[in-house]
Amino acid sequence: VSTMLSCSSRERFVSHTAKPIDAPTVSSEPNAAPAISDRELAAQLRQLNELQPQPYSVGASDKFSFSIYGEDDLFLKTVIVRADGFITLPLIGDV
Repeated sequence: VSTMLSCSSRERFVSHTAKPIDAPTVSSEPNAAPAISDRELAAQLRQLNELQPQPYSVGASDKFSFSIYGEDDLFLKTVIVRADGFITLPLIGDV
């Protein structure tokens, strides 16, 4: 059984305690001067490495797609979590 999950709201993945980090600007020009110094880049990479992932809880209005390998009839493009926290899947019922 193969399951692919996705969420409708990216905001829930962002930690409210973590400071936002601006991504370094990369130039497509081969001889262009770096947008930031090596020291600044190293500091940003250290800061990214120190971030602690926050747990995610599935909630109402989150969207999922489900597919069962070899069972094209059971592919569900969009399943939305109901306000009671359940989804309904074919052959299984409420989960």
